[in-house]
Amino acid sequence: MFEDVAPISPIEWFAFTVPIIKGKKEDLFSKKSLLFSPAKIAGEEEFAKVYVVWNEKKLLFRIVVEEAYEQAYFPDFRKGDSVELFIDTLNLKKKRLFGASCHHFVFFPEKIEGSLAKEVSKFRGEDAHDLAEAKDLLNLVDMEKKRYTLNLEIPNYCLHGYEPSIGKKIGFTYQINRSQNPPQHFSLSSYDFLPEKNPHLWATLELKS
Repeated sequence: MFEDVAPISPIEWFAFTVPIIKGKKEDLFSKKSLLFSPAKIAGEEEFAKVYVVWNEKKLLFRIVVEEAYEQAYFPDFRKGDSVELFIDTLNLKKKRLFGASCHHFVFFPEKIEGSLAKEVSKFRGEDAHDLAEAKDLLNLVDMEKKRYTLNLEIPNYCLHGYEPSIGKKIGFTYQINRSQNPPQHFSLSSYDFLPEKNPHLWATLELKS
């Protein structure tokens, strides 16, 4: 009866919380800021490492992709090399729709349409608000022959509802795309659920002091 039904990735069966440290840019080079990867649990290849820290002024990320850069595209950014970050500043697990506190950012290893980053969030009705300007999303690229690194900063004024002094948890997931092979996911696989349409399935990052 179920022979023709594709199995759902194991990571979709669990809601998990990951603590992240408070820090600055230099703390992204510490093992304490390395985000654990569920790639093996999900049966995926782990080809990238993700580091993250937080402070009151911004969220900072360091994405190390252990593969040579191929090509990036827009608006079809999932066809090429790109990093997608999904953030819900209020961590609203009971709201299944992409709400005002949700954000979808895309970062590129090279400039696409004059930019290294874009917010591509799609809101509905009264949840709509201005998207972050590309110039405010910092993306410093370190390109090497067989790998590349993105050093990212998302300031608090680009994160609608981001108030760490009040809420110590945010919703989060990522999708790291590449041109020739499957992507790497965090808390849910895009083969089963589109991340931008299922914020209630994103993982939780606990902002530790």
